[in-house]
Amino acid sequence: MKPQKGYTIVELLIVIVVIAILAAITIVAYNGMQQRAKNTARLQAAGNIRKQLELYTRQTGNGFGSPLFCIPTEANYDAGNGGLPDCYASDAPRSEDATATTALANAGFNRFSYPNTPVTGASGVVYRGIHIAYFSNMNQGMNGRLQPFILIFFLEGQNQDCGPNSVTQDGSRVTTDPLNSIVPARNYTFDARSTWCFLTLTHQTNI
Repeated sequence: MKPQKGYTIVELLIVIVVIAILAAITIVAYNGMQQRAKNTARLQAAGNIRKQLELYTRQTGNGFGSPLFCIPTEANYDAGNGGLPDCYASDAPRSEDATATTALANAGFNRFSYPNTPVTGASGVVYRGIHIAYFSNMNQGMNGRLQPFILIFFLEGQNQDCGPNSVTQDGSRVTTDPLNSIVPARNYTFDARSTWCFLTLTHQTNI
């Protein structure tokens, strides 16, 4: 009988390297699928919230005052001012606005839903939830119409698509042409690990 020949060290190393490469590819693909699934959930939730806020404005004729506040959701964020939950950045959190929240609830708009999974930026800052704000001032708009309100939230990854109602600010027009300083844009890359999304909201004077 011929003696059986075993694997050489080189052959074993090659097998190990191949397995490691395949494992790395699998992990990257899995992480990519997870990211897409989480972002899809965020986009769908943000789209639904936008529709509800648009409906609120159309039904009541009310706006959102001087907005810089969290949309109240069932998500349990860190306790902020007055024990109300915070959203946005962990190093610059927003809180709910009691007046706006009460007005929304009184009109029947108090069942907002948004994923509780945070987005961690490249610097380690954590972003949670979704909130109403404006870019530079309350005199800005689109296509010559006053429209300063925006919904702000974050997606995981760089250069993600924020959807058809996504906008950004043209800084060169803020002072000279404010009613045309908000322009369509599918995304705004915040850093290497996250995308900043702004969804436009109809102003009550345009309903």
